[in-house]
Amino acid sequence: MNTKIPSSVCVGISTCPHPPQRQPEVDQGNGKSGLSGYYYQGVWRSLGGTKVHQFNNSSAISQCLKGKVVHMYGDSTLRQWFEYFDQTGPYMIWDNAKNILVTYRSIRRAVIRLLNRAPDTLVVIMTANLRGLTPSESLNYSDWYTLQLDKVLRAVFKGFNVRLVDAWEMTLAHHLPHNIHPGRPIVKNMIDILLSYICTK
Repeated sequence: MNTKIPSSVCVGISTCPHPPQRQPEVDQGNGKSGLSGYYYQGVWRSLGGTKVHQFNNSSAISQCLKGKVVHMYGDSTLRQWFEYFDQTGPYMIWDNAKNILVTYRSIRRAVIRLLNRAPDTLVVIMTANLRGLTPSESLNYSDWYTLQLDKVLRAVFKGFNVRLVDAWEMTLAHHLPHNIHPGRPIVKNMIDILLSYICTK
């Protein structure tokens, strides 16, 4: 019996020595200013090619995710995205009536194998973000180091057919204090970008 399995949406990172075959590079911005966007009246405005739609209620989010499978792989900052979808549940959301599955797992996957196996799979990567530093934390952490990790992440995925959510720019540009776990308004704007990638209108 042959059964067609639709491509999933994966969010996370994996290091790979070479981009997968048959994957066109995706332009993440216009390259003129080096900035990926800005906030206007609390809403992120992308300077890249992606039009960011607002998903302001659960009905709009459900409509976007209807019939989709979303796997989220990452750390506690990505877990915030999962919690945005479901404030109280376990690390899986299932809506049988709308055929929606969202999972969160703290593991890294090989994006190259995924894209070679299922080249139509949408992979979205959240970049590093700023953190608030107390005097004692500043002895062990710094935004300079995080910026270097952000640059490495972008270099590792250059040439891959992946989309970016620029958490660095989004936390830097927002008026809320820097925090390793950005405030809900920032997370909401990040989710709007994610859903805009998933549900192009």
